Amino acid sequence: MAETQTTLLAEVDRIIQDDSYTEAIQLSFLNQAMQDVAGLVLLPELETSSAVSTSITLSYVALPSNYQRNLFDCYNSTRSWHIKIYGSLVLLNRNFQQLDQAGSIQGVAIRGTNLHYQRIPSTSESLTLFYYRPPVDMASGATEPDGIPQHLARPLLVHGACKGIYSEIEEDIKGKKVNTLYHEGEYNKALAKLIAFVGPEAKAPVDIQDELALEGYL
Repeated sequence: MAETQTTLLAEVDRIIQDDSYTEAIQLSFLNQAMQDVAGLVLLPELETSSAVSTSITLSYVALPSNYQRNLFDCYNSTRSWHIKIYGSLVLLNRNFQQLDQAGSIQGVAIRGTNLHYQRIPSTSESLTLFYYRPPVDMASGATEPDGIPQHLARPLLVHGACKGIYSEIEEDIKGKKVNTLYHEGEYNKALAKLIAFVGPEAKAPVDIQDELALEGYL
């Protein structure tokens, strides 16, 4: 049977047995656990792509609203080629002798919520970005966890929610917080299984470093 919001809530409620934690509160902990997992593990089901159009005056454009992390490919649909991704804006700028010159885009880097690029094209170019989005929160009884493999949904999300709830319940307890530690341990075991199940992350091939900065003269 597929795990849904209903089955996960029932399990959390069975474990904590605390009426002060309403269904809405329990659901918020389940959704937070799901977001936490997606922040730790690159889940294949959350891979997505979106196109952005570059500016002709600025060297950056806003990232898609659903961008979470790990830009692993950038394809210039206008020019029909893949663009090199730099690990930071500093590395991008270091590889170009003069910034913001006119020309087709040769490299991109992310800073904050923007995609930066060099050069600046004289006519807008369409870049297709491949990256990971955040999971969509569960909201209705039949909603299934987004991006989480079904066989690990219960141990990950139930223990993740319970460790958060018990960390509040046991906040004023002196000494060992038994329930919090138990659910944290079970959550970490499930997380290790997820990492092994997912395998290597998606990423673009590693380029040979341009030590002479020859790209700067493009």
